[in-house]
Amino acid sequence: MLMAAPVAQSEGLFGQIVVARHLATAADVQLCVQLQSQETAQGRRRTLGEIMIERGYVTAAQVKLVLEEQKRRRGPKRLGPYELLNKIGEGGMSAVYMARVAVTGIEVALKVLPRKYSDDSMFLGRFQREAKLGMDLEHPNIVRTVDFGEASGYHYIALEYVDGGSLDKLLKARNILTEQEALGIVREVAKALQYAFEKDLVHRDVKPSNIMLSSKGHVKLSDFGLVKHTDPEASKLTQSGLMVGTPHYISPEQARGNTEIDIRADIYSLGATLYHLVTGQTPFSGSSALVIITKHLKEELTPPDDINPGLSEGCVAVIEKMMAKERDDRYATPQQVIEDVEQVLRGEDPQNAALEAGKSSVRVSAKRYEKLQGRYVQQQGVRRTTGASALASAGPGPGKHVVPGADLPSARGRTRSGVVDALGPADLAAGRHSPARGNEARVRRQTTGSQQPVGAVRLKPDDKQRAPSGEPRKLSRLSIVVCAAGVLFFLMGLLLALWPRSAPRDAPNKPGTTKGGITAPAGR
Repeated sequence: MLMAAPVAQSEGLFGQIVVARHLATAADVQLCVQLQSQETAQGRRRTLGEIMIERGYVTAAQVKLVLEEQKRRRGPKRLGPYELLNKIGEGGMSAVYMARVAVTGIEVALKVLPRKYSDDSMFLGRFQREAKLGMDLEHPNIVRTVDFGEASGYHYIALEYVDGGSLDKLLKARNILTEQEALGIVREVAKALQYAFEKDLVHRDVKPSNIMLSSKGHVKLSDFGLVKHTDPEASKLTQSGLMVGTPHYISPEQARGNTEIDIRADIYSLGATLYHLVTGQTPFSGSSALVIITKHLKEELTPPDDINPGLSEGCVAVIEKMMAKERDDRYATPQQVIEDVEQVLRGEDPQNAALEAGKSSVRVSAKRYEKLQGRYVQQQGVRRTTGASALASAGPGPGKHVVPGADLPSARGRTRSGVVDALGPADLAAGRHSPARGNEARVRRQTTGSQQPVGAVRLKPDDKQRAPSGEPRKLSRLSIVVCAAGVLFFLMGLLLALWPRSAPRDAPNKPGTTKGGITAPAGR
C-alpha cells in the first residue's frame, strides 16, 4: 500500500501575499510550491517561507511581515470547542482547517461554511445534510464525521483528521503513480463506494482531491456534500436537474444533467481518477469546463497505454470498462471493480471487464491493435499447418489463451472456421478500429461460459490483414475464378456493343436509298 508523508501547512495565502507585495513573481511562488510538494512526498516538511528564503526570493524579515499579515487575514481563532490551527484546504463552498479540541487536544479537520452562504437555504441545507449523513457512515475507507454545529455565526463539521493529505497533492508532487500503487488506491475507494451503494447512496464527486491518504497507508473517501440518495423518496431532496460533479472526472449522465444518477456514475469518475493516476494526465482537457464536459459526452480518449506503455493489458481493460460512455456498459457495482482490480494485482485476467467494441470512452491503442493482428495471423498459420487439434495441444503461447477442454473446435464462442481465437487479457477490451485508415479491425468481445477467458477478442477470418512479413494474404481459387468470369462477360458485352449491324434483306427501301443499283423514289 502506498505510504504518504504528512503534508505541510497550506501556503496558498502566504503565496498570495508575497505576490501582492511584489516580493516575488507568481512563477517563483509556484516553483517553490512544487519543490515543497516534492519534499513532502519524500518525508521532509518545510514551510513555503523557508524554501523561498533558501532560494533567495525573500528575506527572513520579509517572511515575518508576510506571516503577520497572514494571521490577520485568517478567520476566527476558535469555533465552539475547537481551536483553529491553520487552513489546510479550501473548496467552492467551504474552507477546511486543522483544529484541536481545546479540552482533549484531539486534532480534527474542521470544515467551515463561510458566513455569506449561511443565509442561502440551498448551501446551508446541503451542508447540514452532509453533516447528518456523515454521522451515519461508518467504514474504514470513509473519512469519519465526529461532530457538527454552529458558533459565532459559522456552521462547521468536525471530521477525522487524515495526516497524509489528499491524493491530489501527491499527484502534484509525483505526477504519476505506479500501476500497483494506483490500483491499490482504487480498490480501497471502491470498497467505500460499495458501502455507499449498499446504503442507496451516490457520492457524485469522486476525484483525487476527495481521496485522503494517511501516513500509515490508509485510503479514505471524503466530502459527501454532493451525495445523492438513489431511493426515490430520499432522492427528492437532491433532484435539482442541474449538472453536479467536477468536469475532469464527471460521468456523461451527470454532464447531461440527468436526475436518475446511480452508483455507475461514481464508477466512471473512479475510472477517470485511475486514468489520471497511471498516465499523469486528466482524461480530457480543454480551454473551459464546457469543452471538457462535451468531450466526456462525445469524444474518445487517448489510450492509457499510448501514454504509459508500461501498463498491463488488464489495467487498461479495467479503465476501459469503468469509463464506458453508457452506464449499462460499465461495471454494475463497485464490488465487480474490486474483484477485477484484485485479479490484475495478482497478475491475472480481469473476469468482469468484457466490453463490446466501441463502447468505451477509451479508443484502442496502436500497440494493442498490432498485437491483435499479429496474434491472429500467428494462430491462423498454426491452424493451417498443424490443424486445430495441434493448436489445442500446443497450449497457449505468450499472451494467448486457449480454451481448456477436450475438443477445441466444439468449445463455445467459435470463429466461422470453428476454431477459438482467444487473445490476451486486455485485448478483451481492445479496439473498435484500426489506427490506419482503411484497415478496420472488426473485433468483438465475448462473454461466454466460465471455461473461456472472459471478454476474449476475436478477429474475423475474412478481415483484410497482412502477415508479419508484410506480404498480402493470397486470394482463394474461387475468388480468382469469379474475377476471371466477370472480366470475360464484360469483354463479351463490349464486343457485341461495338460489332456493326446490317439491315435485314427483305426490308423495304427507305426513300432516297439505293438497292441493287436502283434508287427508290423520294415520294410524290
